[in-house]
Amino acid sequence: MKSLRLECYPAETFIFGLTGILLLANLWLYSQLGPQVEWRDYATILGAGTMFFAGGLFYRMSGRSPRIGAALIGTSILIVFSMAASTFNYLLLPVKNPMIDAWLVSVDSFFGFHWPDWIAFAAENPTLSLILRWSYLSTLPQLGLLVVVLGLTGRLFDLHVLLTGIAITTVIGIVFWLMFPSMGTTTIYQIPPDVQRAAHMLVSMDYGEKLRALATVGPKELNPTDALGLIAFPSFHMVLASFCVYAARPLRWVFPVFVVIYILVIPGTIIHGGHHMIDLPAGIALFAFGAWLAHHLVAQRWPLEGGRRVLASEAIA
Repeated sequence: MKSLRLECYPAETFIFGLTGILLLANLWLYSQLGPQVEWRDYATILGAGTMFFAGGLFYRMSGRSPRIGAALIGTSILIVFSMAASTFNYLLLPVKNPMIDAWLVSVDSFFGFHWPDWIAFAAENPTLSLILRWSYLSTLPQLGLLVVVLGLTGRLFDLHVLLTGIAITTVIGIVFWLMFPSMGTTTIYQIPPDVQRAAHMLVSMDYGEKLRALATVGPKELNPTDALGLIAFPSFHMVLASFCVYAARPLRWVFPVFVVIYILVIPGTIIHGGHHMIDLPAGIALFAFGAWLAHHLVAQRWPLEGGRRVLASEAIA
């Protein structure tokens, strides 16, 4: 019978450590700002993450299935890190530096891009707009699916590159946003209500109004289930969508589907994410840097035991 032993890989340790730092920073910022907090919702998410982590450790330590263990621990990382990072971003409100959205609009104009024209096109093609909307909304479920599938198929290297890359780019994105805040096109333009309805806009003018209020006075309440996307430049949605395609490469039966969705997510991010055009290539550039750094760390600094990139079916020796 195999003896039980705790084993966390360096990539997992890194992300959990980073999550811990964010949680401590959140507690300190909360003590300074004191917004109302929906503690029950936070406790529910943290409890779910803890349960996934405990289940993953059980499968890994007992030797029953390191693949299930990898999938469960990866899911725990995704849940808890996302909560900690989103809350940290919110606690940096209200914004201290001038917003750069007007400058981003001028950059878009230089290239002949005018966001209201895209919304008008979406309103004239409502079926296409709905397809783009659902493609846009599929990114987070794609990530969750990838974490599970990469874990269950034993592709530990690809799983750790994905999770490490997301952690790195998230922190970079928040730090950049702190210095050069932006909240997107809905804080600049006004679209008529009938056009909004026809285009099935996900990020509406009401959304933009809430973003402007957050930028000015900050959050009155912290609730992880009602958090808005704050960062426009670079587009973090494009970062995540790019990571989905990148991580799906070894999954032959998934990769072509993810490529098609990725192509649809590009215009969907502009229309339904309320993004400036320049946000998208900036997001792809951030993804490229994060993927390169994550790949280097996992391959060179945190090599897997024995150089294996795919777990065997038996327990980790």
